[in-house]
Amino acid sequence: MQRRVYKMDKMQKAEERIKSNPWDIEAWSVLLRDAQSKKIDDAREVFERIVTQFPVAGQYWKIYINQEVT
Repeated sequence: MQRRVYKMDKMQKAEERIKSNPWDIEAWSVLLRDAQSKKIDDAREVFERIVTQFPVAGQYWKIYINQEVT
């Protein structure tokens, strides 16, 4: 239970940081790591947000595509 609360708090802080600075790579990395641990149907929205914010960042596209096909 504590781990879940900590994770939610961490995610919430990352979202707040992104709202104040959409280019905050560290905050996006928190969301990305969380998305990678989920099924694609639950994580797709985060991947879409990341590739929309960083459309020329091939590493994010590669992670997204790998998640889609696995």
